[in-house]
Amino acid sequence: MLMSMIAALALAAAEPTTDPCRDDDGKNRCAPAEQERMRKLYRVEPIAAFAAGTSRRLFYVDGYGRDVVAIHFLRMPGHDPMLTVHFPKAPGEEAVAPLQTVLTAEQWQTVIDASEYFDRKYASTQPSKSSEDEDAISICLHSWVYWAEATDPGKKARSVTDDACNDSPVEQYAWAVVKLARSLFPHCSLLDLQYSRNDATLLKACEGLSGDRIAAAEVWNRGKSFRSIGSAENYGGIDDFSSYHLTLDYNGSVTKGKAAKAMWKSIFANEKRPNFYYGSIKGINEKTVVVSGELYLAGDHDMGQVAEVEMRWVKDGSTFSIEAIKIGPYSPSE
Repeated sequence: MLMSMIAALALAAAEPTTDPCRDDDGKNRCAPAEQERMRKLYRVEPIAAFAAGTSRRLFYVDGYGRDVVAIHFLRMPGHDPMLTVHFPKAPGEEAVAPLQTVLTAEQWQTVIDASEYFDRKYASTQPSKSSEDEDAISICLHSWVYWAEATDPGKKARSVTDDACNDSPVEQYAWAVVKLARSLFPHCSLLDLQYSRNDATLLKACEGLSGDRIAAAEVWNRGKSFRSIGSAENYGGIDDFSSYHLTLDYNGSVTKGKAAKAMWKSIFANEKRPNFYYGSIKGINEKTVVVSGELYLAGDHDMGQVAEVEMRWVKDGSTFSIEAIKIGPYSPSE
């Protein structure tokens, strides 16, 4: 109670340092039409549909104006408290099933406590400027944007959009609950934060894991060095990440062992700046994982080439290694 009173006293109206509605791409995330687009992107209903229960929903937009993930904590009358994680999919794209889990009483209360003041503003604590820095300019670039909504029975729904430049309560709330959300899914919690920007982007990465997702998460961590290889000199990682009997099928030309590793390295010594990107990671079983992705070769005039890639990772003892790689024919990239 005392901490709640202290927090309440620290909150008051304050002028934002940037337009809290604008993402880095210039879209107005407060505009009704834009918010409707976001709901369609995530296949979710307006927050008013949950007015009979207690609901906390957040949408995350990254520092480049890209929709990342939406999380929804919901407790409807007669039902368990639930967390649902929604992934964005444009109209016409195949939707990915959301992640769902039941919350404990303690986890639910953590969310409610964190959301208590998200629609308020911190009182300004900026020191007065000296004559030397009156002309100083504060610049905030590529800030994330958060749209938070809440319903409580018998109360008016709350909705706030703000960005990271303004250091607002909604930002603190957003990062607290997305960290909790990721921890509640075993395969998501396995993903190593050192390989991603934050908990929201790691939660987004869970979208690409399927089948035995625990095994898939292990390979996600293990194979990070292959996600964006600039040259053979940068990574020679094939030696450390492949089995001694590696097989490489390069558009029908098959090599094995040391010859396969040499071929892989020669691809990344290509002057057209090759990059390998993961798409989906499927755990076939606890010891076999198939990774699908693309190998991209930059073009002379922005028109590059791309080939589909499939990797088979196999667990020998406690470590996954690449057993086979198949690279298809190249085609112009879109």
